[in-house]
Amino acid sequence: MFRWVGEVHPRFRTPHRAIVLQAIWASVLVSSGTYRQLFTRVIFTEWIFFAMMAGRDLHAATPSQTTRPAIASGASRGCRRCSSSRR
Repeated sequence: MFRWVGEVHPRFRTPHRAIVLQAIWASVLVSSGTYRQLFTRVIFTEWIFFAMMAGRDLHAATPSQTTRPAIASGASRGCRRCSSSRR
């Protein structure tokens, strides 16, 4: 069944059967009154997802508890050596 639905229209290069099937399914949901419930659940789930992403971003923005050694580039190492040898 899925290959039949996913076939691409030869002229327009779109999955025309899938689009028609989706339109029929959307019409069934709207006419049955369950579309509002579905929409509410989707929005609720999206807010949970947004909250999780915000929590991840806040967690990534806080400094970690582990100490990491500072890594200096080659140029700054050379400058430190020159300055320490002059003393």
